[in-house]
Amino acid sequence: MTESISPSTTNVVSNSDLNIVNGKQVLGQDQFLNLLVTQMTNQDPLEPVKDTDFIAQMAQFSSLEQQSQLNKSISEFLSRQEKSQLNDYLGKKVKINTTAGLVSGIVTEIKNLGEESKVVVNGFEYDPAFIESVGLSSFEIEVLENK
Repeated sequence: MTESISPSTTNVVSNSDLNIVNGKQVLGQDQFLNLLVTQMTNQDPLEPVKDTDFIAQMAQFSSLEQQSQLNKSISEFLSRQEKSQLNDYLGKKVKINTTAGLVSGIVTEIKNLGEESKVVVNGFEYDPAFIESVGLSSFEIEVLENK
């Protein structure tokens, strides 16, 4: 006599485990692997998962891992690129849009505060995202005119 195997009643992946990407719920790497292991554990021994199905699932897992690593690398690159570009503002005249109005002055310092950066103009720190224009300082203009 054969016994029937019932699926596990435990909730393998809950809604709180899902990641939100572009407004859609998607499985993360850990959730995908957990689901795959649970599927393999609870399969019917008389009708196991086909080799091709298992290989396809492992390929999806591998692709997910590579995509995650690529996303991390791109984010790190963009962060370094942004910080590098901020150095070009040093000594330049900028106009920054603030809640109090436009602030104009020379960028005297770049502060990297962890993942956040600030430009220092007239002794105050500002978010570089609010810079509206960048131009030559009066010193740079004078040097160019005397050439």
